[in-house]
Amino acid sequence: METNTPKFQKLLDIIENSNISIDKVIDLISEFQNYSKTPGINDMFIAGQSSEKIYFLVDYTRTLEQAIAESRYGWKNPNIISENFPISPEMIGKKIKVVARLYHFNYDISSKEAIEKMDKDGCRPATIMDLLGLGIRYKFLQVSFPVVALGSVWTSSRDNHQVPIIGNFGHSYGINLICFGGGWGANCRFLGIHK
Repeated sequence: METNTPKFQKLLDIIENSNISIDKVIDLISEFQNYSKTPGINDMFIAGQSSEKIYFLVDYTRTLEQAIAESRYGWKNPNIISENFPISPEMIGKKIKVVARLYHFNYDISSKEAIEKMDKDGCRPATIMDLLGLGIRYKFLQVSFPVVALGSVWTSSRDNHQVPIIGNFGHSYGINLICFGGGWGANCRFLGIHK
């Protein structure tokens, strides 16, 4: 492998400034290599085939803030806090294995219509903790497209209903809030959890 010294130095500077150990960087690179070599996983995610089941863990032993920190997003909407997205008391302290689907309708769709289609399929719309579980398990997923969780709705002081979404928001990959009632673009994916 040919080494570009200025780029290598930039990488080292980023690692040093973000307080990530070299071992953690190696783990992340290895994980990315394994992720990209998993047969069919990239095609399934990029195509957004809703027939494909995906599996991951939702860890309710962690707070919302701890789950976001583990996701290592470069940016977070400041309104995404435990106070606005409380975890139901019966879930606290549990680790739940979920079976999920990424829905890609490939056309503009309303939140209501997306939820109806998930329901007909035996799925419920994902919560913010489900979305974070997906983001932790498939760290590089949001590089390809935004993923929406319609099962967690926060009402702002202006009475706007907003839902969490992970993806690229121009300046960084992160987790944001977008209006629930609006139409979603054809590039969006929706996370559904099997009931």
